[in-house]
Parts: sequence; C-alpha cells; structure tokens
Amino acid sequence: MVYKTSILDGLSTYIETDLICIVLISIIIFKISIEPYKSNHHKNFVSVLISTIAFGCIDLLRVIIDQYNIVDFQLLSHYGYFFILSYSGYTFFKYFYGITADNRVKRRESTGIPFTVLLVLSLVGIVLSSLDIFKLISASIYSFIMIVYTLNILISMRNNKYYGIKIKYLMFPVILLVNLIIHIIFPSVSLIFGMTFVLLLLYMNYLEKLISVDTLTKINNRHSLYPYLEKKMHLISASKNNLYVMMIDANKFKDINDTYGHLEGDRCLIRIANVLKEACSGLPHRAYICRYGGDEFMVIVEAENKDIPISLEKKIHKTLESYNKTADHINELSITIGIAVYDKNKHTHPADLIKAADNCLYKKKKKK
Repeated sequence: MVYKTSILDGLSTYIETDLICIVLISIIIFKISIEPYKSNHHKNFVSVLISTIAFGCIDLLRVIIDQYNIVDFQLLSHYGYFFILSYSGYTFFKYFYGITADNRVKRRESTGIPFTVLLVLSLVGIVLSSLDIFKLISASIYSFIMIVYTLNILISMRNNKYYGIKIKYLMFPVILLVNLIIHIIFPSVSLIFGMTFVLLLLYMNYLEKLISVDTLTKINNRHSLYPYLEKKMHLISASKNNLYVMMIDANKFKDINDTYGHLEGDRCLIRIANVLKEACSGLPHRAYICRYGGDEFMVIVEAENKDIPISLEKKIHKTLESYNKTADHINELSITIGIAVYDKNKHTHPADLIKAADNCLYKKKKKK
C-alpha cells in the first residue's frame, strides 16, 4: 500500500511539473505573439515553444496511459512521444542555427540531417517500443539533441571569433544533461523541466534582441551599437584585418519631411535600410548595420584593406539608384557616406571612432 502511494505521489509530481511547464511556455507564446515585429528569429522561436508544449502534452498522456496500463493506447502514445520529441529537437536545431551561425555556416548545416537522424531514432523507438527499453531510446534521442547542438556551437565558434557571444549557449546542453540524469535517477522529474528552463533563458535573450531592433527599419538600433563596436575594437586588435565604420546620412531629409510629410520620410528611411542590407550581403565578413538616429545610419565592416569599404560605398549608391527607379515617390533620394578606419592609438572608445566617421561625413557634405 505504501509502495503504491509513493508511485501515485511520483505520478502526481510528474503531472504537476508538466502542467506548470506547459502553462509557463504558453504565457511566453502569448507575450511574443502580440509583438508587431515578426522576424524569422521570432517564427523559429515560436516553433520551438509550440513543439515543446506538444511534447509536454504527449508526455503527460503517455505517463497516464502507462501508469494505468491502458494497453490499447500504449503503443500509440509511445509513437507520438518519440516523434514529437524528435521534432522538438529539430526545432531547437533550427533556432540555434539562426542565432549562433553566420550565413555561410547556416547554409551548410541547416540541411535536415539532424532531423533525419532523429527520425531514425524515433522509428527505432517505435519498432522496439516496450517499457523495458523506453528510457534507453528516449535518452538516446535526448542525448543526440544535446550532442548535435553542442557541436553546432563549437563549429560556429570556430568560424566566428565572438567566443564571448557564443560560449553562453554552451550552458544549455549542460542544463539538459543534468535534467536527463535527474530524470533517470528520479523518474518523477520530467524531461520538459530542463527544456522549459532553457526556453526561459532563451526568452530573456529574445527580449534583449528585441530591445536592440529599430521598430521602423527592422535593423539594429543605437542600443546595441556601442557594446558591439567596443567588442569589435577589442577583437580586431588581435586580427590582421582592419575595422571600418561607415556613417550614412540622407541628403536634404528635412526638405523631404517638409514637402512630402513624415510618412513619406519614414518610407525613405525604410528604403535606405533595405538598400544597406542588400548591398552588405555577400561580404567576406558579416557587416553590422544600424540606425544611428534620425536619418543617420551606420555600417561596421571588417576587411583586409580599404578597397572593400570603398567598393561597398559604391555598391550602396548604385543599389539606392536602383531602388529609386522603382519607388512610387521621391525618386531623387540620395545619401552621403563618411568612412573611418579604426586606429587603436587614436580611438580608445567607440565614441572616438564614431566621431571620426562623422567628421568624414561632414567634410563630404560640405563639398556638395
């Protein structure tokens, strides 16, 4: 009787944990669903949240069916458990590729291979589905998720020098591993517990990114500029490359606002942001693009020599001309670009480098 009571207590704890986690994740989904800005980053994060809720629900159903020995639905619940756990792992992969890998790495790695392997493990679980090896198969799927995720972080760190930015993501597989070990020792602790804890940390990271996005142009804003530039200035000192800051200003923007109105002015700012994104795509090193304030933008480029930023300046002007031809209004929109190169002896603070680029911009505008 005491043994049966302890089993029921364990089941009750398991169900309560799953329900609490499902409620917490549902609240996160509700909070981010009301955000006006829906980027790919946002969509991938929602996929992770929904798949984790689905896993929590099927896990709840499986535990209840197994505990009460409802034989007719046991096999079906195991099928769903393995498949949804695999799919949840895949959504995690897809999300982390987006926030840790640069464009070149993403194109190589987001091939569906992780999902294929997860699907194979899931099918193995279905074929050999029995309570005796259930934990072994689910642990194998869970372990594979952690291994591939960790490898992805290490690969992206190898291809990108921002170790400080990436290394924090290595704590996530550690959390999942600890959760798995605890689950094996204490079956009343659900696997969704660790997943939910990771999602809460990711949600905090998501909010941090959201704060750094300009709501009008959908590019970085000034909030993220100084931390990024300071980190770049520190890292570039150990590199053979140079760091270039490009300050971009819309010409006669006040006249545009006064003549056509602020809505048209906003459309011009969006056009410039889109031009910068298109022109900066395909560079050897990913460019950082932000709206500095008002009608001023900044592009930060790492390059071997000045030929790349000069070539980029020409490409930006040419791309803007192309956009102007297809624009409904204000076909004469133009910009001025000032370029400064980082000198560790002259620029001890990000503000010094920004001022140098601004001075170059001012001199160019005076000549016009």
